[in-house]
Amino acid sequence: MAKVAAEVYDVFSILDRKAEVPCCGTVAFVGTDSFLREQATRFSTNQWKIDSASLDTQFGEDVSWVDVHDRLATRSLFDDAGHRTLLLKAADKFVSKYRDALEKWVTAADDRSTLVLHLDQLASNTRLYKLLNQHGAIVDCKIPTTKAFGSPPDDRAIGKWIVSWATQTHGLRLTSSQSNVLVERIGPIFGLLDCELAKLALFCNDKRSVSDEHVDELVGGWRTKTAWDVAEWIAEGQIAEALQEIDKLFAAGQNPIALMAQISWALRRFGMAANVFEQARNTTAPIKLYDALSGVGFFGPKISAAEKQLRRIGIARSRQILDWLVELDLKLKGTHSQDDRGRLAIEEFVVRFT
Repeated sequence: MAKVAAEVYDVFSILDRKAEVPCCGTVAFVGTDSFLREQATRFSTNQWKIDSASLDTQFGEDVSWVDVHDRLATRSLFDDAGHRTLLLKAADKFVSKYRDALEKWVTAADDRSTLVLHLDQLASNTRLYKLLNQHGAIVDCKIPTTKAFGSPPDDRAIGKWIVSWATQTHGLRLTSSQSNVLVERIGPIFGLLDCELAKLALFCNDKRSVSDEHVDELVGGWRTKTAWDVAEWIAEGQIAEALQEIDKLFAAGQNPIALMAQISWALRRFGMAANVFEQARNTTAPIKLYDALSGVGFFGPKISAAEKQLRRIGIARSRQILDWLVELDLKLKGTHSQDDRGRLAIEEFVVRFT
């Protein structure tokens, strides 16, 4: 078993092949973006010489600790003594239920076995986190964020990753302005970004580049572009137009949660900017609204347009956007999880901007 350094591995360093995760007793890939977790796992298991097609994969809700332990530790007389690896997806509830057993496993895991965990969250102040950092490995698969209020997605960092990933994985050369188009239209949804890059690669020339016109025409498809338009109309106060387009999206089979992922990404920045601006105004170092918008991810000519939109919405109402989005997210994942009720919740959210 490789010696483990006491560090948390960054998913982007792994995907850029600048770091390797050691093959140890327990490895946790932590973050809510499933694409990043899957890619980091694939890169790591390939380095461990494990065939992804033969990787034993289970879901946390479907197994008990006894099942997991038996798969990793129990060997028959006819065992070939090969290294055993078990990937446990959606393992958050499993970890909560069997935390004590996992803590013991991490400190005394069999050298011939590796348990891979896919987790949405793992608090750094827990004993399991500290034990993993000492005896196992943790891979941070979270979306890059800035230090601004609310920790918004770091659009510039995501744009740089898009350029790098396009070249490395799809043999496609993109400019920074072209990557910005993907960030604006798709948002920090890495699986969708990868799909868009694969699509653009089909239209590249002999120099492996693609024209700005193709990027504008192809990125996002009509549903993504329409969702982006909906967010723009909401910000502009064109509520009737926004509701009409939402109706078209649902008629085409759009999922409420998927739709809100696009809309909320655009509107969340207004809420964060309003809070930053208001907090700074109550201190001895107030800032301009333009600077607050720049700090949460708007850039270039988009800042001036966003400033007009935020002023239309109003600072007081904009400060409520983050709370409204949390409320809507809880509804879509709970009381309004059915599509018809999800649509009602989204429409109620939109009307708040009238």
